[in-house]
Amino acid sequence: MRGLGHLLAALAASSVTLAASVQWRPVGPADKDSTVTLGFALQAASPGALDDALAAIADVHTPMYGRYIADVSALVRPSDVAVAFIESFLHAHNISRSKHGDYVRVAMPVAAAEALFHTELFEYAHEGHPDRRIVRPSGPYQLPSDVKPHVLLVDGLDAFPTLFQAQAHATATVAGEASST
Repeated sequence: MRGLGHLLAALAASSVTLAASVQWRPVGPADKDSTVTLGFALQAASPGALDDALAAIADVHTPMYGRYIADVSALVRPSDVAVAFIESFLHAHNISRSKHGDYVRVAMPVAAAEALFHTELFEYAHEGHPDRRIVRPSGPYQLPSDVKPHVLLVDGLDAFPTLFQAQAHATATVAGEASST
């Protein structure tokens, strides 16, 4: 049975070009000194483990049928090698890891992101709400060949958000700026 993990891995392996959006229009190149926040979903050490566990608890013919998965984090945890590669790749920037280690978030200057990913970042405005702005690549981006096998997707480079996601991000950003003043 092929599941979500396989789908995400296939998408990550085949796509490093941002999908076009009819709702987001380019405004112009992003300010090189502004900060962009990116998230890296890391490949699980055993990509099929979660799919196998879900299939087992759903199959009436297995002893696992009907049980809960007690520790999902063990099933999605990336390998130590994946963590080392991503931390080395992003070492010069402020990174934070999720509780389970399968997601890494980094905030960096736009200029640094452009250099790391060999792309140009643009500011985009939502066509129905021009005050909603995001930063995304204007074309393809590249992950180094030694890092790419360990990354499922790069949130902030791979897709445009829905308007709801953009509003939530803008609200969180404004709240964070207000609390730091």
